[in-house]
Amino acid sequence: MKDRKKEMGLTNLRVSICLLICFAITGVLSSASDHRYKAGDPVPLYANKVGPFHNPSETYRYFDLPFCSPGSSFQVVIVSCATVETYKTLKISDLPLQKGYPKNKSLLAACVGSGTQLFALAIFIFVLALVGVFYPYNRGALFTALVVIYALTSGIAGYVATNFYCQLEGTNWVRNLILTGCLFCGPLFLTFCFLNTVAIIYSATAALPFGTILVILLIWTLVTFPLLVLGGIAGKNSKVEFQAPTRTTKYPREIPPLPWYRGAVPQMVMAGFLPFSAIYIELYYIFASVWGHRIYTIYSILFIVFIILIIVTAFITVSLTYFQLAAEDHEWWWRAFLCGGSTGLFIYGYCWYYYYARSDMSGFMQTSFFFGYMACVCYGFFLMLGTVGFRAALVFVRHIYRSIKCE
Repeated sequence: MKDRKKEMGLTNLRVSICLLICFAITGVLSSASDHRYKAGDPVPLYANKVGPFHNPSETYRYFDLPFCSPGSSFQVVIVSCATVETYKTLKISDLPLQKGYPKNKSLLAACVGSGTQLFALAIFIFVLALVGVFYPYNRGALFTALVVIYALTSGIAGYVATNFYCQLEGTNWVRNLILTGCLFCGPLFLTFCFLNTVAIIYSATAALPFGTILVILLIWTLVTFPLLVLGGIAGKNSKVEFQAPTRTTKYPREIPPLPWYRGAVPQMVMAGFLPFSAIYIELYYIFASVWGHRIYTIYSILFIVFIILIIVTAFITVSLTYFQLAAEDHEWWWRAFLCGGSTGLFIYGYCWYYYYARSDMSGFMQTSFFFGYMACVCYGFFLMLGTVGFRAALVFVRHIYRSIKCE
């Protein structure tokens, strides 16, 4: 026993001497905690593991992340089989900072604002129709109501767009407000100018006189634009922080390769087909009333179909958003909007079927009027239903991530 203790003592002495020699060779005079650095000295930054702030059990090795690759400028020192110390001299500007907000957030905010205004316009028109304001044989009252109510609801678009844009930490809210005002009115005005010119050339009664055009421009200048600006100012002043369901990370996770049917276009086809199938039958009667000689008076049935369209659009968008997040694809913002609005593309596809298979229209003027104005209508449906899908997906994402409990 004495010999064994003596051997262990000699072994400990040898280890201690070896450690002293190693420290003497490396010239370490102080630890990293009490070392004083001079200007220009490299500062070692140690990286161990990273993970979500609210879930300590979920961690990853730092350099396994695709955006944290060591590169040639790193020096890796293996201390033991289980410990790796890595350091590099970094500057603050070298750190990639990226928030979890969507790309082209100004355009997305403008789309959501315009879609919300069009949704409010549709609700007001249905309310007036259900109380019996519109006479079935007087289409001019419906068109007048559309112009007036659109002008009066422009403040909704300005408020929603600017408020949402500021929540996404946007800075140029004036440009966003102008984009919101021109997003739907711009294409509609250009289409109207072209088609009205065609009607004037053909000497058709569909051409609006100069006085009517002047009144519409005055309404836009004196009512629509001021209300849009007031709504934008109110939205900017009432800005609150974006209510993210969890703490967002600066570094987005790399999206894994996905099969083709999980792409944007196949998802839009699936998302648009079901809502379109819910309104397919009613579309024929609406088209026959607007572009034919039939009279449509059952506004209550049309309102029920509209509610079904909104519900189906919201549910199908939420479902596709869930499958997208389950596939570790976190770029759901624009996908949700496009999937919700894809029904408008199906409606425009139905326009081609109706024109060539169900109607007797022909000639350049009838063709241009039908496809021109229906393009604007379908574009409005795209913005409105896209907003419905995006809002539903946003509520769903907030709900599921708030329900996650961290151990």
